[in-house]
Amino acid sequence: MLLTPDAYTNDWYGWVTNQSAHILLGIVIALITRRVWPAVVIAVLFEFLQWSTDIVDSVTDVLFTFAGALFYKLASDVILWTAIAAFAVGVFQRRK
Repeated sequence: MLLTPDAYTNDWYGWVTNQSAHILLGIVIALITRRVWPAVVIAVLFEFLQWSTDIVDSVTDVLFTFAGALFYKLASDVILWTAIAAFAVGVFQRRK
């Protein structure tokens, strides 16, 4: 169930799909807000709302959400600066 906390201790596939969903959640929140911190705040609030005694699972979920948001932010910056550098190199080579 979506709102039932589960660490998937004996189900590697369930764990991978669960953490993949947290990464995707982080990417989507960062895409919408253009910032990393809202993804972390939303993940922490959600983990508090579905309180679980398994603190490690909650922290892991928040960290994977953060990783997704950070990946989006860093990847978009790398793509942007790579495009700017390619443009600058092209301008420099054509200035003759």
